[in-house]
Amino acid sequence: MSSQLVTLERKDDLVRVTLPMPLPYSPDPIPIWVYGQDPCAVLLFSPLLAIWQLAVAIHRYRNPLVPPPRALFEIDSNTLRISFWSPRDGERTSVQYPRSSIVEVRKHRYGKGLWMRAQGIRQGTYLEDTPDETIEELSEILRSILLPAPCTDLT
Repeated sequence: MSSQLVTLERKDDLVRVTLPMPLPYSPDPIPIWVYGQDPCAVLLFSPLLAIWQLAVAIHRYRNPLVPPPRALFEIDSNTLRISFWSPRDGERTSVQYPRSSIVEVRKHRYGKGLWMRAQGIRQGTYLEDTPDETIEELSEILRSILLPAPCTDLT
């Protein structure tokens, strides 16, 4: 996977940082509820699943998918809202933090992904499937927006 372009938009008080979905984007055509079913039931309904996959393939050929972003960071004066879309099935997951609680945003030191720490709320790694160069670019942009610049004037 090659490096992706991170886009930055400013509109009044809102800043949007968008990480595009890696291409080719082809979410799984089988409904999620099928995976949790009894294997015998899946075998019984396999002809229906084959028809379902064929119908989805024809529909996607005629109406190509517009991929959602992989991640969208929306930052205003009080809040950081993050939305992630799964490359596997397009499912959206969102989290929201007070902007003042974000104390650390960086590339994960011991693994892959973006390390983010919200003081007293949560710390964790996001976007583990994203290339390191993209994570470094994304973390620099987010740090410049979220974290205050360190004081260098010692006089």
